[in-house]
Amino acid sequence: MRRSALQNIFWIGTVRKCPDRFCPEGENALRNRDEMLHARIVQMENTVAQMEEMARAAGRNRSSRMAELLSRIPRQLFAGKSERQSLLRFVRGGEPDVRFQPLVGLEQKAETIRRELMCFRRYDVPEKSDVTVLFLGTIDFDFLIQRPQHLANGCAANGKAVFYFNAEFGARHPDREEIVRVGSVNVITLQNTYKTPTIYQAAQAQAYPQLVEDVRSTVQKILVWQKNDRLQVIIQHPLWQPVAEMLQQEFGARIIADYLDDFADFDHADKENVRDMAVRMLKNADLTLATSVYLAEKARQSGSSKVELLRNGTDCAHFACAAKQEKRAAGPWVVGYYGVLSTWFDCGKIEALSRSDLDICIRLVGVSDETVRRRLQQLAKVELWDAVPYDKLPEVLRDFDVCLIPFDASTDLIKATNPVKFYEYLSAGKKVVATEIPELMSYNGKYVYCENDDDAFVDKVRLCLENKTTLVDETECVQFARENDWKTRIKKLMLLFS
Repeated sequence: MRRSALQNIFWIGTVRKCPDRFCPEGENALRNRDEMLHARIVQMENTVAQMEEMARAAGRNRSSRMAELLSRIPRQLFAGKSERQSLLRFVRGGEPDVRFQPLVGLEQKAETIRRELMCFRRYDVPEKSDVTVLFLGTIDFDFLIQRPQHLANGCAANGKAVFYFNAEFGARHPDREEIVRVGSVNVITLQNTYKTPTIYQAAQAQAYPQLVEDVRSTVQKILVWQKNDRLQVIIQHPLWQPVAEMLQQEFGARIIADYLDDFADFDHADKENVRDMAVRMLKNADLTLATSVYLAEKARQSGSSKVELLRNGTDCAHFACAAKQEKRAAGPWVVGYYGVLSTWFDCGKIEALSRSDLDICIRLVGVSDETVRRRLQQLAKVELWDAVPYDKLPEVLRDFDVCLIPFDASTDLIKATNPVKFYEYLSAGKKVVATEIPELMSYNGKYVYCENDDDAFVDKVRLCLENKTTLVDETECVQFARENDWKTRIKKLMLLFS
C-alpha cells in the first residue's frame, strides 16, 4: 500500500519486534531510533520551509512569469471567456496559476506536507508513561458516557498515555480531526478507511486491509513520541480483532479483551461474523476482562487462557448531588429510567405501570429504537425524553423517586449484563426496581427488588413509593456504591497491567 511522504520519515522506525527496553542494549537502540526520527522530522520541517520560500520566489521572478505566460497563451487565448479573462488578469500582474507554473505548485505540496507534520506532532502528547494504552472502542468517545470512557479516563488519571480509537471513522465524520484531546485521553478518528463508515461494517465492506494499514500507520506515529514500546491494547468489540492481531504480531502488544457484552445478541446485520470474531478475540487475548459471571464462564468455554472479573461501576462523586435534600414537591411520583431503549427493553413492565392505579409519571430518558418509541409513546403516564449529556444526568436522577431497570431478562444479552445504572442509581441513594437480571439477583431484597412478573414488578414499585420496603437506607446504598466506584475498578486494572 502506498505511503505518504511523511510516513516514509518514520517507517524505518518500526520493526517487527521492538527491542527490549529493559536491557541496556535495547534501551540504547530505542533511544538512538527516537533521536534519529526526531532529527529527520526537524529536517523535513526545514525542507518544507525552503520549498515554500522557493515557491514564493518563483511567483516574484520575472523569467518565471514569462515562462508561465508562454504556457498560458496557447491554452487560454482561444479557450472560453473565463480562461481569456484569467489570462488578462495575469498579464496585468495577477497571481500565478499552478496549472501553468509547476514550480509554484511547490507551495501547495509544501502546505500538504506541513499539515501532515502538524498532525504528526499532535501525537507528541504530554504523557510519557511506562506503558502506552490503546483502546479499540465499541462506541465513539463522545457517545453516551459508559464503561469505555470511564476505563480510558481512569488509565489516563493513573499517568498512562491513552489513545482511544473511535468506532466510527472519517467516512462518516469528514469534519472530525484525526486526533483530539478530551481531558487526558487522546481520541483518534481513523481518516483513511474510506470503504466503511464504522467498525461494524468493516467485514461486509471488505475494508480490513485498509483498516489494518490505517491503524498500523497511526500506531507508528504514536510510538515515535512515546518513551516506550510497550503496548497494552484493550479491544472492546470483536470486529476489531484483525487489527488486534496485527498489533500483537508486529508491535508485540499485549491484548486485553474487554468482554463487556454478549455482542452476538445485539441486532446486527453481521451476526455470524461477530460470533466468529468474538471467539477469535477470546482465544487470542492475553487477558480477558469479563463484566459478569455469565461472560466470564462463556469466555472460559471459548478458550480464554486467563479471565478476570471486572464489573462495571459508578462515579460516586458525580452522582452524589442527585440525592434529594429538599422536601418533595406536590404532584405525581416520578418513576424513572435513563439509558438506551432498544429491543431488549421490557416494554411490558412500563405498560403494567401505565395501567396501574399509582399516581405516577413514568419518565424514560435516552436514545430509543423507533419501534420501542412508538409502543411507549401511546401509553398514559409516560414521558419520553431525549438523551441528556452525562454532566446533566444527576439533575435528571434527582427527580426520580423510584429508579427502574426493566430489561428483558430472558435474552442472553441481559443475562450477560452488569448494569452500570444500578451502581449510579445507588450513588444517589435511590430505591431500585429491576427485572431478574442474574447479576442483580444476589442483591435482591437488599439494594434492589428483582421481579419478572408484571404485577409483582408494579407491587415492588408501590412498596418503594410508600416507603414500606426491606431495602437498605440511603446511607448504606451510597456506601455500597463507593465500594463499586470506577476508581476501585481502575486500581484492579492497573494491577492487571503489570
